[in-house]
Amino acid sequence: MKNIFWTRSFQSRPAALSSLRSSGRITQRMRFGARLAPLPYFCSRWSQKHRIRWNVMCNSKTCLFSGVRTNRKFLINGSFIRFMKSQSKLLNLFGQIRIYSLIDLVLFSIAIKANSFQIAGIILLHLGFLLFLEYTHKHEFRIAFPKYLWLILLIVGIGFYNNIAVVGFLICSFFYVKKNLPKFGWSGPIFRGLQYYFLSAGIIGFLNPISFLASGLLLIRNFAGDLRDIVKDRKEGLKTLPIMFGLKKDFKHIHLITVLGTTIVWWYLSGISILWLIPIFAIQIGSYNLTPR
Repeated sequence: MKNIFWTRSFQSRPAALSSLRSSGRITQRMRFGARLAPLPYFCSRWSQKHRIRWNVMCNSKTCLFSGVRTNRKFLINGSFIRFMKSQSKLLNLFGQIRIYSLIDLVLFSIAIKANSFQIAGIILLHLGFLLFLEYTHKHEFRIAFPKYLWLILLIVGIGFYNNIAVVGFLICSFFYVKKNLPKFGWSGPIFRGLQYYFLSAGIIGFLNPISFLASGLLLIRNFAGDLRDIVKDRKEGLKTLPIMFGLKKDFKHIHLITVLGTTIVWWYLSGISILWLIPIFAIQIGSYNLTPR
């Protein structure tokens, strides 16, 4: 593509740009700290030190960008920014689903010998609980899901799970979301553990040792989540167990470690091949930081 003219405006210190080939591709690295785009058709970019706006004008006969044809001029202003914002919104919503925990839950369902309908019910109940949690807490840094989607997921999940033990799960879910209240902050790990107890007991029995094991492991894992969020919870005025114990610093990676630990337990009980742990761990570690915190 020929006859490409660039106009640039710098809002910080000057930066040097390497020469351009006739194809319009950048031949050397930019030294101003922003990410390098594979093609010159991009608009405003930000980095910590620099903000550079590029206006690209193309005098070729026709150009194609995002499915829209333009004649003789090709001017990009805000479309890329809007695209990136939409991508960021999707990642925000996707992160709230907590894929790392969802995969652990599926493996747990296999470990307790749940059938296909019960596994679907457990997943839907879990997602409904998560969306109800977000709907109740309304964190500013998390984008809201459709208002009553959590209710639909819970109703459908109850139908698939089809066991009286779901009542205990729903009661524990209701009290767990109250952990942001001072008098309930300490009880979060207990109700989270009881959720898994009822999900397990409805399939393998209320007196089965695995039901109690699942409850205990989830209690520990949720407590580890409170250890991870000490600073944030203290700012929000929560009274979680670590805060009541007087701890003041976050334990950053302890929750992820406990998630991987429970996954190993469910893998052992499920009897599936050890090779499954490789993609499972990869997905859990890769998706963990997608959750906005």
